[in-house]
Amino acid sequence: QFGTTNNYSLALECLKKSLSSKNKELDRISYGNTLLNIGTVYLKKSEFEKALDYFDEANSNFSSVNNTEGIANSLYFKGLTYHQLNRYNQSLAIQEEAWSVAEKSDSKRLLVSISLALSETYAQIGDFRRAYNHFKTYNSLRDSVFSDDKSKLLIELETRYQLHAKQRQIELLSKDKALKDSRKTQSQVWIALLAIVALFFISITFFIYSRFKFKSKANEQLIQEIKHRKSVEAQLNQYQDHLESIVDERTWELKVAKEKAEESDKLKTAFLANMSHEIRTPMNAIVGFSYLLTDPESTEESKTEFIKVIKSNGEVLMNLINDILDISMIESGQLKTIPKPIVLTELLDELKYFYNQEKEKFKKNHISIVTDYDKDCERLIINTDSIRLRQIISNLLSNALKFTKEGKVSFGFRLSDSNEIIFFVRDTGIGIELEKHEVIFDRFSKFNSNNDSQLFSGTGLGLAICSELVGMMGGKIWLDSFPEKGSTFYFTLPFNPSNTSGSTTKIKENKVAKDKLVGKTILIAEDVASNYQLVSAFLAHTEVNLIWAQNGVEAVDLFTKNRNIDIILMDVQMPLMDGLKALQKIREIDNKIPVIVNSAFYLTEEMEKSFAAGCSDYMTKPIRKMDLLVKLSHYFS
Repeated sequence: QFGTTNNYSLALECLKKSLSSKNKELDRISYGNTLLNIGTVYLKKSEFEKALDYFDEANSNFSSVNNTEGIANSLYFKGLTYHQLNRYNQSLAIQEEAWSVAEKSDSKRLLVSISLALSETYAQIGDFRRAYNHFKTYNSLRDSVFSDDKSKLLIELETRYQLHAKQRQIELLSKDKALKDSRKTQSQVWIALLAIVALFFISITFFIYSRFKFKSKANEQLIQEIKHRKSVEAQLNQYQDHLESIVDERTWELKVAKEKAEESDKLKTAFLANMSHEIRTPMNAIVGFSYLLTDPESTEESKTEFIKVIKSNGEVLMNLINDILDISMIESGQLKTIPKPIVLTELLDELKYFYNQEKEKFKKNHISIVTDYDKDCERLIINTDSIRLRQIISNLLSNALKFTKEGKVSFGFRLSDSNEIIFFVRDTGIGIELEKHEVIFDRFSKFNSNNDSQLFSGTGLGLAICSELVGMMGGKIWLDSFPEKGSTFYFTLPFNPSNTSGSTTKIKENKVAKDKLVGKTILIAEDVASNYQLVSAFLAHTEVNLIWAQNGVEAVDLFTKNRNIDIILMDVQMPLMDGLKALQKIREIDNKIPVIVNSAFYLTEEMEKSFAAGCSDYMTKPIRKMDLLVKLSHYFS
């Protein structure tokens, strides 16, 4: 069919689909015939190389099951292909092989085709004698096949005639039987019809009686159904009202969420605009005054002022970077709390001392900073993350100093009846309008006083970080504030008292605790020379003895040889042996000596690794002189 229409592409598509649906292993003959047909289509399309591939594959399939007729067929078509390629000698060799195989299969029709192909091929090479002989064979076989076909046709016609006669006889017998059955059925129908009529009259009588009897009951059921439908209708109305109220509520919530999202976008836009200012302002001062330091025309007095400006702006930039890092870690879920026992009043006294020293930076020397807690709590030791608690209170104290022009800043804590500690930071500053209380803890939120249209400096992240940290530590934060009357920020933490005994160490406000450091020996493990020089400069006025180890191996060796070392400052990333491995080896020798890890790593996981290795405290770079002195003095109480 495909060949007569020349639609070879469609033929190939159908044959290949048929081939893919067959199981080669279960039916190799059918699979081989399909391959043979595909090759024949390619032969008609004159794509001889593809035709040869399919004839070879078909021959392989027929050979595997010893199907001689299939083998002869595949060889015959392969010979025809070589004939088309004018490769007559190859064609003759294959056709002769096909003839030999076909003789074994006794397929006269195939022998007819092969003899004709041999005759034509011999004629092409000029061997007319053999061409003539094969043509005679072709005519003889063709007549024989025709004679066989005629004999088969006569036998088939005779068989059909006998079959038709038998069928006619069966039809006559069937009609006779059907006539008898029809008469019998007719009588049975009359009997059944009479029975149906009788049953109909009986059913009508019973129906009338039943309808009359159950009419009252049906009416009652109808009344009950009406009542039920009314009840269902009432419930549906109630559900509809409830659904409408839910839709209204969800609509309102979506509206509120949309407004909050829009407000958040506005705050982010304002934050990004302000962030450029916040970063560029200190950078401008740092870069500009650094160049002026190298200016030969600058006096020593002016250089001293330049250094103060650079220092001040460096701290501003560091705080800005810390805020951005903190909020990024909170958003990524990498910030975790590490509870450990702390003397609560000692932490507050350290912060009081620190911010009394920092007042000059805010130009608020006239503002007094005081702590406020019950005397009964002076020795209170609790389990909490001291680093995060210090960060929360520091942020609140910095804000209090920033927004307070006159008066004082007080901070402290109270124990509540609900097993919580209530911390507070109170100032006498500008206060905050009531409508801004809800958004004051949102990220990127900044505020200004009613009398000043300019935003105060800052990232707008400090209070958001405080809120996130308080939540992580299991507490809540809120404020009490009115414009021009000051603000009080409160936050709670779970009260987790520690069984660890200890005594508080109060830092005197009017002098650095250098008396506690005189004569002490400190091992500094630090591979970067400039970092060691910085710590050495911080401690120059304390009369401490410093030992420098430039890698972890050297730190362990120096500690082993100098057992009079009082405290160790340990960097983490060092050559030969990192700080944590060195710390573990030192702990095998002495598990009591204070070790403060001083690392540039800011992630909570790094802090956890350090405490797991046995460190006593953790500081992140860059460090400030006052922070370092406070840490060291704590361990020499």
